Amino acid sequence: MCSLGLVEATRTSTPAQVVRSLLAMQGQQVSAVPHAIAARLSTQGPRETSGTDAAAVWQAFASHQILRSWPMRGTVHISTREDHHWLRAALAHRYGPSRFTDAELTRSADIATEVIARTGGATRADLRRAWEEDGLIDPASEDAQARRRAFLLRLHIEGIAVGAQQVAGEHLIVDATQLPDADSSPVGVGVAFGQANHDAALAQIAARYAWGHGPVCAADLARWTGLSVSVSARALRHAVEASASSPAGTTGGIAIGPLVWVRAVYEGDVEVGVELCTHAPSATASGTARTKHAGGVGMRGFYVMRADLLDILSENRQEAEALHYLPSFEELHVGFKNRLSLTDAAGEKLICPTNNGLFRPLLVEGGRVIAVNPVNKGLLWAQDIHVTEDMDQRVRMAIADMRERLGVEGNGS
Repeated sequence: MCSLGLVEATRTSTPAQVVRSLLAMQGQQVSAVPHAIAARLSTQGPRETSGTDAAAVWQAFASHQILRSWPMRGTVHISTREDHHWLRAALAHRYGPSRFTDAELTRSADIATEVIARTGGATRADLRRAWEEDGLIDPASEDAQARRRAFLLRLHIEGIAVGAQQVAGEHLIVDATQLPDADSSPVGVGVAFGQANHDAALAQIAARYAWGHGPVCAADLARWTGLSVSVSARALRHAVEASASSPAGTTGGIAIGPLVWVRAVYEGDVEVGVELCTHAPSATASGTARTKHAGGVGMRGFYVMRADLLDILSENRQEAEALHYLPSFEELHVGFKNRLSLTDAAGEKLICPTNNGLFRPLLVEGGRVIAVNPVNKGLLWAQDIHVTEDMDQRVRMAIADMRERLGVEGNGS
C-alpha cells in the first residue's frame, strides 16, 4: 500500500507524477484509469487544475504527459512521455515474431502514418477502414481481427504511434515520434536488446518497479515485464547494487533512493512479514527454499524494496490499513505474481469470476480484499467477511467519495 502511492506520504500531486512513480500502470480498461490515478493523487496542497480528478487525468492525456500503449507483455499500460520510448525499446525483444509478413506490417504502418498525419489523431476505426481500403484486411476473412490487432500492436512496439487524448471514450492514436526518444533514457544511448546499455536499462526498470511496488521478487518483476525470471533476478541484483553506489536522485519529481533486500518471515508456510537482510542473498543462502537462477536471487522468500519503506509503514500504518476503494485492473492486484497477501483463491474468483481477464473494482481494508463493486450489480462481499451495518456504511461512503472526485454518477468505477 505504501510503496504503491496509496498513503499520503507517497502520493503525488499530478497524474504524470503518479504514473512515473510506478514506471507504468495498467491501462486495460479505459474507464478505470482515472480511478487508479485519483487514488494516488495527494489530497493536500494546491492542485494544478480545477475540476474533478478525472478531468485532470484526461488533460494529462490530451497534453501527452501520459500515454497509453503496449510497452511490455502484450498488456495495455500507461506510461509518461519521458519513459515511453526507452521502456518500449528495452522490452520489445520479448514480443515474438508476427504471423504476418514484414511487407504487410510495413505497409500497414505506412498507411497508419499517413492517416495519423492527416487527422492529427486517428481512431481504431479510421485505421481499420484505411487498411481495408488498401486491401490489407478483408473484413469478411477469418483472420481480419488478428490482422487488425497485429497491425495496431506493430505501431506501438516499433514506436510509431501511441494512445493519447480521449475522444468519445476512445484514446486517439497519435504520432509517437515527437516524444523523447529511447536514447534519452536514464541510462543513456542503446537500451534495446543486444545494445550496450540494455542490461543497465533492465536494472533501471527493476529499480523503478521495486521502488513503486516493493517488496517485490524476481517472479513479480518477470510477470510485470514479460522478462524471464533469471533475467529479472539479475536485473534486481544490479538495481540494488547500483542504488547503493549512487546518490539519491529524482526522476521527474519522484525521489529514487537506495533499495534493500528483505527476507520473508514465516509462520508455517505463510509469509507474515519481512525483515532486512544484512547481506545480499546468494544461491548458497540458508533458510527458505530456493531455486537458483542467473544472479543467484530467484529464490522464494527474498524481496527488494525501497530502503525507507518499513519506516514509512510504521509512520502510516493506520492509513495503510484503512479502507481503500480501488479500481479494476488495480496495480495492487495485477502488479504482482503472488497475490496471497491481498486475497485468497475465493477472493480471486470474486474479483474475476469467469477467468476472462475482466476484473472488478476492489474494496480493501487491513490490506485484504473485503468486497468488490461490479458495475450495475452492487456490492459483493468476500466470503469470510462479517458485514456489519457500520462496515456497509463505511464502504458505501468510500465509493461515493471516489465517485464525487471522479465526477461519476451511478454505479460506475
